[in-house]
Amino acid sequence: MTSPDSRINPYRTDIAAEHLRGIVDAPSYVTGTELTLYHGIGVLHKEPNTVGEQVSVLRYGDVFTVYEVTEKWLWGQCARDGYVGYTLNQGFFEQSLSPTHRIKVSHSFLFPAPTIKSMAMDTLTFLSGVEVEETDGKFCKLKGGGFIHAHHLTPIADWAERDIVFTAGRFLGIPYLWGGNTSLGMDCSGLVQMACEAAGIACPRDSDMQAASLGKAMTNSDKLQRGDLIFFPGHVGIMTDHSNLLHANAFHGRVVVEPLNDVIARGSAVTMVRRLGPVV
Repeated sequence: MTSPDSRINPYRTDIAAEHLRGIVDAPSYVTGTELTLYHGIGVLHKEPNTVGEQVSVLRYGDVFTVYEVTEKWLWGQCARDGYVGYTLNQGFFEQSLSPTHRIKVSHSFLFPAPTIKSMAMDTLTFLSGVEVEETDGKFCKLKGGGFIHAHHLTPIADWAERDIVFTAGRFLGIPYLWGGNTSLGMDCSGLVQMACEAAGIACPRDSDMQAASLGKAMTNSDKLQRGDLIFFPGHVGIMTDHSNLLHANAFHGRVVVEPLNDVIARGSAVTMVRRLGPVV
């Protein structure tokens, strides 16, 4: 029997989530505790080691279901995309959020007072969900403390960023970061995930997961169009038109747009094309 993908199923050889009982074998099963991140970002690691592989990033407001707690580390699963990993035990609280707004700019500062002259306490990134308690002039006071510029927020009910090409293009020049999926740094699948999430499209974290689940597969005879997802071995990008690819890549070390043929010429063979649907 094939074991479930441990990237999105919380189990190890010594412990597993209670809901996986009967699906995986483990000496003990635990019911998770939901914590909320009240910090700009939280790095998710493959192992409890800060110099080890970074696999994803948690954003302010993310819910993280914790199955193991140590003095330094939390092991659990991000509710937003189901990804499992270890993150440092800091900035998480049992107090939940009911997000009212999202960060609409690439990133914004959290201030201790409603003035730009105070020293920023934290940096919140694009798409982070915040709960606004009150508005004080140009600033909004957040549940959990701090003030953020009101013009950097959009009410969730009014969110209308549906064009994945436009969204991804906003981050041209952002540095490439393995495991990154925020405006502070991102990898190829992190860029696609961010653009899809902004458009209201559920998107898994890694490129192989995206190739298996997003949109519909196209044939070799289908003409490439704006918004198509192009998959390579271990890589993914978004077509801006019929010939140019927008992608975060280690070759350039940043998010760029370049001819698809240039990417192929470097030895990257296209393995799949998937179409999400019409892009305005």
